[in-house]
Parts: sequence; C-alpha cells; structure tokens
Amino acid sequence: MQTACVMATLQIRDFPDELHEKLKELAKKDHRSLSQQALILLQDAIEHQERLNTRERVLKRLKSYNRDLSHLPDPVQMVREDRDKYH
Repeated sequence: MQTACVMATLQIRDFPDELHEKLKELAKKDHRSLSQQALILLQDAIEHQERLNTRERVLKRLKSYNRDLSHLPDPVQMVREDRDKYH
C-alpha cells in the first residue's frame, strides 16, 4: 500500500511588489516557476544560515579553550601572500 506524499503550503502576506518582481525576473531567467524559484532561494538561504551557525559554534568552542593563538600566522595574510605569488 502506497501513501501519498502531502506537501505543505506556504502563504506569504504583504509580499513587497519590488521583491515579487525580482523573483519573477529570476524565475524567468532560470526557466522556473515562481514557486520553484522561491523554494530554491529559500533552501539556499537556509543552508547558508546553517553553515553560519555551525561556524559560530565551532568558533565559540575554539575560544572556550582559552589558548594563546597569537603565535599562529594570520590566515588572511597567508591567503594574500599566496595570491601575490601566483598572480
């Protein structure tokens, strides 16, 4: 016996016209419906937020170790130096 997959519905009130137009443009450009485009953008935003939350948890945990990391090289400076070497 198969069970039907029931999908949730989301209604957004007071959706700004400007945002609606941008969503329509993106959907048209990507050959998607408004619903498909909205779902993809929401999924991307949620995944991005989850990555940020994970990063914050890791940084808090590292900071809780109270170790002096001042002797370690600055990663931003290291990336800049690498870019300068190869460009």
